[in-house]
Order: sequence, then C-alpha cells, then structure tokens
Amino acid sequence: MTAEGVGGPKDDAAARALFERAAAQGHSGALERMGAFAQSGRGGPQDSAAAKAYYEKAAALGNEDAKEALKRLECPYVVKDKRGKVVTNLCF
Repeated sequence: MTAEGVGGPKDDAAARALFERAAAQGHSGALERMGAFAQSGRGGPQDSAAAKAYYEKAAALGNEDAKEALKRLECPYVVKDKRGKVVTNLCF
C-alpha cells in the first residue's frame, strides 16, 4: 500500500524498507519487489547486481514474476505489436 500510495501518501523509501524486512525473512513476493526497486532505483540506490540476486532468490522460491524479470534482464530488447502488446524479447 505504501509503494502505491493506497490509503495514504506514496513513500518509496518506506516501502523499500518494508519489502527489505520481508525479503530478509524469505518472502518470495518481497524478494521480487526488492529486485524491481533495486533495478529501477526506486526508494534507494539503483543496483543491477542486487536486483538480479533478489530475482534469483525469488525465482528459486517459485515466484513467476521474478522468473519473467530474470528473462527481461537477460534479453532487455522488447518487440511490441502495433497495439503495444509485448510479443517477445530479443537477446544479443
């Protein structure tokens, strides 16, 4: 709720701190969110290596969003159709 501003003001730093606490306890969703926050630099420093590590831990716990995020990290080029729907990612 804090990350999206639901029920109060949006606070990326506070959201990142909460996700970090949950990630430290092995929560796969929090690990995936920490990866996203670290990748984008939301609520703290941008760190691609940390993002990948968070995604890998979450994926190992079965988190599908983290698995998709790892694919996007490996293949960052996105091909979209005319409507903007993602068709595939390209790897070089």
